[in-house]
Amino acid sequence: LDPASETSTNLLRCLLAELKLPARLVPTSTSPVSNRPARLLIGDQAIRFRQKQAQDFRFWDLGEQWARLVDLPFVYALWLIR
Repeated sequence: LDPASETSTNLLRCLLAELKLPARLVPTSTSPVSNRPARLLIGDQAIRFRQKQAQDFRFWDLGEQWARLVDLPFVYALWLIR
């Protein structure tokens, strides 16, 4: 798990639980994907990884998976102005 976003980490936990997909989630550093079968990547790191490794992995967009599961959008952040 990438420590950069608790929101994404908790969304992943919810999705895995709802889909009854067993997984042991462990925090990792920002080092490249190693021999682990799965990894949560966020932001630019995820974009760069997908550009380079698209043929070797299946990718889950967490927001897209949430929308499929509950038929509602997921709000990651808000920009508030007064």
